[in-house]
Parts: sequence; C-alpha cells; structure tokens
Amino acid sequence: RNLLKNKTYTAINLLGLTIGVASTVLLFFYIQHQVSVDSFHQSKDAVYRVLSTHKNGEEVTQSSGIPLALKPVMEENFGSEMIFTNVVPNNFLAKTEGGEGFNQSVMMVSPAFFEMFSFQILKGNFPKSSEMRSDIVVSESTAKKYFGDEDPVGKSLLIRLANDFISYNVSGVIEDAPANSSLTYELLMLDNNADILYTAEQREHWYMVFGDGYIMVKEPSQAKNFEESMQAYILRLFSDREDPINYSFSLQPLMDIY
Repeated sequence: RNLLKNKTYTAINLLGLTIGVASTVLLFFYIQHQVSVDSFHQSKDAVYRVLSTHKNGEEVTQSSGIPLALKPVMEENFGSEMIFTNVVPNNFLAKTEGGEGFNQSVMMVSPAFFEMFSFQILKGNFPKSSEMRSDIVVSESTAKKYFGDEDPVGKSLLIRLANDFISYNVSGVIEDAPANSSLTYELLMLDNNADILYTAEQREHWYMVFGDGYIMVKEPSQAKNFEESMQAYILRLFSDREDPINYSFSLQPLMDIY
C-alpha cells in the first residue's frame, strides 16, 4: 500500500534499481570477456611473443616487430626445444578465376602456427610443412565471400603478391577468429612465400622488421634459456662492430599481450 501510495517515489527507486542491476550485469560480461582473451588456447601457458629489445643508454624499448632472419636461427639452434611461427600481415588483391577482385588481408605464418594456437579447422587440412607453400587456409567468412555456399576446399584462389597473380589451392577452412582472440585473420598462407615479396637482403637483415613472431616451449625453463642464448648469438653476429650492440630479443607470455 505504501508503494502504491507514493507512485513517483516507487517509480524512481525501481528505475534506479533496474539501471543498477542492468549495469552490473553488463559490466560483469564485459570484464569476463576482457579477462578471457586468448584463454581458449590449450597451450596458452607455453606460448610467448618474441619482442625486439633496444637499449639506448639507460632507456630500454621493446617492440613486437621482428626480422625474418630470426626464423632460420630459431630452427637451427632451438628446434629441439621449441617451435616458432612468423605472423606477417599483408594486403593483396585476390579473386577467383573470372570472379570479382577484393583487397584481401593475408597473414603469412609458419606451419607451427596451426600447432601452437587452438583455432579450429572446419573443413580440409592445415598445411603441415613448408613444401605446401601453394596451399592456403581461409576463414569461414572469407570462404563465403569468394565461393558462396560452395565447398572451397580444393578450389583455387588467385592472389597477386607481386606483379602477377599466383594460383593458390584452398586446403582448409578455419573458424573465424573468436571475439576473445588477440590474433585475427581472414586468409593464411605459409611464410616461405615471403621470397616473392622481399629480396634475400631484406629477409636476412636484422634491423628490418615485418611482423610478429611466437614461440611455444616444451619446458618453462627454455624461455629463459632462449633470451640468454639469443643475446649471446647477437653479440657473436655483430662481433666485428666497434660500437656497442644495443639489440636483442625477449619474450612476452601470450596471456600478457592483451
């Protein structure tokens, strides 16, 4: 009776309560989403992003860009301890034979990318070795863009990396990147296609950066060993320089990136 007697007061309190509860629920889901970024990867605790570290006096700066020259060093010196993938973003013109062309986002990755991250394959297969450089993987939405409701696996997609279109075989369809993923993609191809884009000098240059790099270690202690070993390697690599070396690499846990 008291609530009905004071209708204005009751309405204001109910409105305030409703807004408060709704805001709390929305805030809960927002925070839940934010803290869940990248948590769906099964090997998340063993994955690190490689950072380039530069020292200028007492000032230390880090960036995620790394040179393509790092990959062969990783494979030769750390192949038994960890796996490595480049993540090199680009944009190229792409089309089906006789179809409409699109400015397509393309990410160049190593075969280890598909082992390191828990993105689900929906159809076909991931390219598992560098010999499969003409195979590409497209996201579900990208497959619909080019092929509609047809099965894209086994079909060709023409991509112009340099001056001419190159025919690539769609070997698989991958799920669209989840909303709580720090990595997004539309089309994935192997990073050894980089020799079409960049000269040998560019690919071997230690001060030219092209994208990110990720490693997955087999044992936690190997992450620390990597940083120490890479610092020693860089010192040997530039041992003929008279000025001090201010360049090395460090690791950032995957779950710290976002």
